[in-house]
Amino acid sequence: MSNVSGPKRILLVEDEERIRKVINIIIRGEDILVDEAEDGAQAVDKISKNDYDLVILDLMIPEIDGFGVLDRIRSEERTRELPVIIVSARTSDKDILDGLKGGANYYIPKPFEPQELISSLELILGIKY
Repeated sequence: MSNVSGPKRILLVEDEERIRKVINIIIRGEDILVDEAEDGAQAVDKISKNDYDLVILDLMIPEIDGFGVLDRIRSEERTRELPVIIVSARTSDKDILDGLKGGANYYIPKPFEPQELISSLELILGIKY
């Protein structure tokens, strides 16, 4: 995880540009730096090379799906405690349970209200929007 002081670094993993833009508008702030990955392979690579305070993860992404990315995050000592919020259109009870059992801190079904995402960020990062 990244340094406690300074801006919070978030990796946004989402393959749809329109949704990335919407989430960026919602979460961007003075003390938030957002990096983006369009697929699971890119996400795994960025997580291995950078320190993040949080990952916002879609499940239906190319290359490595979101469950695979989450599994890799939880299997590495350096990232095992990295907070992850799943934001996905996969809303079955099984998907939600699999995400939470896999180690996600929160699971937000799409479509979502901006306040849902903001509230989870405030709780995880200890910030106020």
